[in-house]
Amino acid sequence: MKSERKFFTQPKDYLDFLKIGLIIFVYLLIALILPKWVDSLGSFYVPVAIREMGETSYTHGFYFSYKNVIRILSLGLVWAIMTYVLLHRKILELSKDKKTKNWLDISVVFLLMINMSGHVIHWLFDFSNSLYKDQLGYESTELYSMLYFSDEFLAHGLIHISYFVIFIIMILIEQYKESNKEATRKMHPDEYLLLIFISGGIWILNGPAALKGETGFLLYILSIVVLIVLIPIIMRKNLSLTRHPMLFSFIIGSLLVIIQTTIHIIVRGLDNVYPYIHGPPIPDIF
Repeated sequence: MKSERKFFTQPKDYLDFLKIGLIIFVYLLIALILPKWVDSLGSFYVPVAIREMGETSYTHGFYFSYKNVIRILSLGLVWAIMTYVLLHRKILELSKDKKTKNWLDISVVFLLMINMSGHVIHWLFDFSNSLYKDQLGYESTELYSMLYFSDEFLAHGLIHISYFVIFIIMILIEQYKESNKEATRKMHPDEYLLLIFISGGIWILNGPAALKGETGFLLYILSIVVLIVLIPIIMRKNLSLTRHPMLFSFIIGSLLVIIQTTIHIIVRGLDNVYPYIHGPPIPDIF
């Protein structure tokens, strides 16, 4: 007897990677909104002993906001721990050999460490940029270029590329899990609606957010390359996207990234989104 098709599915019955995707992106949404609620906490003083100034240690320092600390912890450490717990449990469920499971587990840990490092670098240098601009304005100095590169290119590159590769690892785990047991059921109608939320999250991370972080073109190329690789594999293995929510979400999100960034390049060329040094501001398209 065929299983009855449902419209409203109990959350506990959602497909595994639909649940994981929802948890990850709902948490990221909360973590992005949370710091706006703590503006009133102000800042704390960080003393710095600069011994290079002489034989005596002259104590200087700066004020760092609690809001940025919460951003670093919520977007970096807490998100990494939560994601590792979710993916580690799914890796342990695989019937693959121990070497494959260890490789997946180590890859997840490595990528999460890169992601955390990116958030620390980003919020520290974002603060440094703010201090520099408040005191000296926008200048084409070597110091400002280094601060800008560390904030917008290095930090955002670490963050967005690690997100991107973590999604690829999730797709791999989803495929390994599928190949080791009875075929997963097709998604129910309400699960397709939830898929829109996950696809939108992937698009925002790899599209608009990456563009504003100076890594948009890199994520654009990566999205094209991965789709070129994935589509023939899907066709050759005759994979049903209706049974693989993470794969389905990633394809939709990547297509949106490619469409948006292509329009962005046609309209604005390959000029920087943040033209602080390279020229006058250009109105945002997205």
